[in-house]
Amino acid sequence: MADPTRIHQIIMNLCTNAWHAMEEGGGVLRIVVENTVITTDDPTCHPDLTSGQYVCLHVADTGHGRRNA
Repeated sequence: MADPTRIHQIIMNLCTNAWHAMEEGGGVLRIVVENTVITTDDPTCHPDLTSGQYVCLHVADTGHGRRNA
C-alpha cells in the first residue's frame, strides 16, 4: 500500500512543475486516475509487482518542457 502523504507530495510536485512550464504561455494540465489489472505474465510488468488490481496515475501538460542546462 502506498503512503498517502508521499503520493500527495508527488502529485503536488508534478502539478507545480506543470504550472511552471505553462506559466507564461498557458496550457492544459491533464490528470487521470484509473483502475487497472496487472498480471505477472505481462512482459511490461515490474518484477516486484504481484497480480492484482492497481491504480494508475497519468499526469501530462502542454507546457514548454525543461531546457537542458
